[in-house]
Amino acid sequence: MNQFTKEELEDALRAIDSTISKCEKVQPKLKAGTAQHTLLVRRIKAFQIASMLINEEMTSNKDSIHEFERLIKTTKLQQGYQEFVSFFRQLRTYLQKELPKFVFTGNIVENNMDYAYFQFTNEVLKAQGLKIVIAFVYADFTHQIWLSGINREIQRKHYEILKATGHPYTLTDNPNKTDYILRTDLIAECNFGNLQESFQTIRANTLAFIKKIET
Repeated sequence: MNQFTKEELEDALRAIDSTISKCEKVQPKLKAGTAQHTLLVRRIKAFQIASMLINEEMTSNKDSIHEFERLIKTTKLQQGYQEFVSFFRQLRTYLQKELPKFVFTGNIVENNMDYAYFQFTNEVLKAQGLKIVIAFVYADFTHQIWLSGINREIQRKHYEILKATGHPYTLTDNPNKTDYILRTDLIAECNFGNLQESFQTIRANTLAFIKKIET
């Protein structure tokens, strides 16, 4: 349930608990064994399970916050994060300079530490409603390159095309939910001690990916 905010979970919990209370008031008025009574009992049980799951999720969220606090205070997590952001900005600057035929839009974007990304396109891709995304996926600690659409309709269209024709890269399972159509890793192991070497590898693999999808 981590796609929901604390406020959304609290609102849902209040609504569910209110519904449970209303159902429980109605239950004595229905004759046991009737279809209406059986349906109401099942409904109350379902709402109770939903309430329990939301409460567990909210407790888990609190534990995560405490763990985050501990890591901030006792490790170099904050420093590491700041250094990574600096690295990612330098990577964007490097690629923008090395790929003059592409138009880079916006700065790097953070997405709740799911992934950080920046994007660019060229005339060929833009005409098809497509763009290239360089993403850092935190959970895997990997740098990836994505082929993405400017909207879900474009993603669905090109997903069907690529699904039928095949491709050497990873194709999304669901273009309506993911932010990419195709993706692949850019570098096996990034050498943060030698940025130039890592940047050159990423540049070469970026150009190879684009050349492949444009043919």
